[in-house]
Amino acid sequence: HAKKQTFCSAAAWVSLGGDFGTRECPRIPEGFAVAGLMRSMRIEAASKNWDGLKVAVVDTAPAMPPQKAARVFLEEAGNPQVADVGFDVFGKRRVLKIEADEVSTRPEISGPRRGAAWVAIGGGRGITSRQAFHLAERFGVRMHLVGTTPLRKDLFQEDGWTLDQKDSLKKTIARQALSNGQSPAKCWEPIERSIEIEETLRRFKQAGLPVAYHCCNASDSQAIQAVLQEIREADGPIEGIIQGAGTFDRSRFEQKSRLALERTVEAKLDATFALLNATRVDPLKYFIASGSIAGCFGTNGNADYAMASSMQCGMMAYWRAIHPRLRTVGVHWHPWDEVGMMMRASSFASRQIMKLPLMSVDQGLRHLEQELMAGLPDTQVVFTDGSYQRWLNSLFAATKHIESEGNPATTSRPESLAQVFPLIDSVNHLVVGQEVLAHAIFDPTREPFLVGHRFRDRPLLPFVISLEMLAEAACLCEGSGEFYGFDNVEIVSGLKFVHDQPQTVRVSVTKRAGELSAQVLSDFRNRKGAVLQRDRLHVTGQVVCSGTQQIEASAVRDERQPTDWADVEYPAEREEVIYHGPLFRRLTGVRRIDGVGWMRIVAGQVSEVAGDRNHRGWVLSTAVLDACFFGCGLLEWIDTQNVVAIPSGVRRLRFLKQPVPGEVCVQRIIKTGRVEDKATFDFILMNSKGETILSAEGFEALVLEGTGVVAS
Repeated sequence: HAKKQTFCSAAAWVSLGGDFGTRECPRIPEGFAVAGLMRSMRIEAASKNWDGLKVAVVDTAPAMPPQKAARVFLEEAGNPQVADVGFDVFGKRRVLKIEADEVSTRPEISGPRRGAAWVAIGGGRGITSRQAFHLAERFGVRMHLVGTTPLRKDLFQEDGWTLDQKDSLKKTIARQALSNGQSPAKCWEPIERSIEIEETLRRFKQAGLPVAYHCCNASDSQAIQAVLQEIREADGPIEGIIQGAGTFDRSRFEQKSRLALERTVEAKLDATFALLNATRVDPLKYFIASGSIAGCFGTNGNADYAMASSMQCGMMAYWRAIHPRLRTVGVHWHPWDEVGMMMRASSFASRQIMKLPLMSVDQGLRHLEQELMAGLPDTQVVFTDGSYQRWLNSLFAATKHIESEGNPATTSRPESLAQVFPLIDSVNHLVVGQEVLAHAIFDPTREPFLVGHRFRDRPLLPFVISLEMLAEAACLCEGSGEFYGFDNVEIVSGLKFVHDQPQTVRVSVTKRAGELSAQVLSDFRNRKGAVLQRDRLHVTGQVVCSGTQQIEASAVRDERQPTDWADVEYPAEREEVIYHGPLFRRLTGVRRIDGVGWMRIVAGQVSEVAGDRNHRGWVLSTAVLDACFFGCGLLEWIDTQNVVAIPSGVRRLRFLKQPVPGEVCVQRIIKTGRVEDKATFDFILMNSKGETILSAEGFEALVLEGTGVVAS
């Protein structure tokens, strides 16, 4: 609804003391969760160029007169200028800001007691394992690690696993999973976690530090009570806790599943609350909740994680106000290098697009130690270098256009076509009705369609982006904005970005005898930037801008579409020949019935592909078309496992209209042949009404060895 408005606001009214819990006692701590959620909504709206949507979180002091509180809330909600605004009891307006504070100026204490029992939730691996080891080594505490992964004795190796051994085991697990119709990644994950926990325990033992591992879900109050009692019997009362458990499922706000939400809340909030209650009988001195700057500032694609992280840290302020002798602190951590969630494959695109400098492990551990030596003087602490705020400022400053809805393939004619097309940065030469030469400059570290599309771990220009460039240039050449499809398109050579420098990609269209011949070219350079070959041809073909060959929106009624679908799992980062990032993962279901391939494809938002480019003027639904090509490769994988099919061309491609964001489409595929390493397919794409909106004849794919995708 918000994307259709020229102006609207989403505002939340919370009761966190009027200062977001920085000094005053938060009256209703759930407000921290609402704040984290709203901050993320603001970021996601900005990333989609919904400049009409304004977001505010208003915190009023509990003792503020109700009528006055209502008035200031409505004033802020009616025209939000900043995200977080607080009002004290006298009505003084304050804006939440982060200010630098030197921890060295605080009084130093002795820190944790040597020999004291400490518990680290999620301490078997990742950031929390590094924190637990450091505190045990620095202060001599007896550390107990708690995690949900059971240790497997059959995986134990006295001297640890070498990289070659783990790689060999991973391949064995993948082969077994494929033969059993299971997901290799899902079968490997618990094994990998168990190996990582063993490595953590081995590190403790090699350093001569006492350690124990307990398998338990900390969000289960009864189970964690039992584990804590075991710890007390072994090492005495518990004096310190690190709550570092966490999980997330990266997806847009509107695409979040209830299951993913519940898992995130359980790990962050239910576990924290269970631990606080279960340790009331202990002389607990320190409780450290590991959050994220995602909760403090919001994040893109992880609204539920930001919500849970914000409230987890906020609960520390709430709990200390009630139990002042317990030193609780919520730490909003900047992303760590080497370990942690930001280093996961699912965060690869975020790392590349945001370009955040990461905090080293040594720096993070030093911050943690200094806070403990200072006695945890504050209930909430943010560790960051300002780069996250600068990224947010640039994001909000760049919000200029409202997200376009799914436009039909025939575009309207604006005042200047060159200014509207997102993949044309500049026009070098134009004679309307005859020829055009234009170019775009692509940064492989910032363009989402390059960050999320990699061949052998390097960005590769997607075939669908080349097609979009051809279509835009052809519309510019014709001057009409009309477009219907392609004929005889061939990938002559892939455009691989061998270095991280921006590269100029040219597109030319020439009209001869009524045909629009088009090409995508670039200058091939070495890693030092020297030109080795000028005008290297990447893609060539004809663009159809005449309405004489358009398809009709006839529904396919002689076949019944599948009602139950097998799940599709895309390869993880660096695990396969070709890597597709989240923005291209639009294929969500697969069936093969009597030799016919059926694929379920969900259309995404233009902004996911466009990134910082214009969100309007896209001729194709590129992610959907890529999913259609991917579906053909998946059908080939079903017929011949352990292969990857990469587009090499298409004889005829026609479009009627593009699907709208969120629309569920169905692709029907017929494999027409296989000669050596080339497979050919015909397919159509139907919208939610069963109408054919896209048809392809003679789509050709190059078949390579590789595990490809998994359909279970």
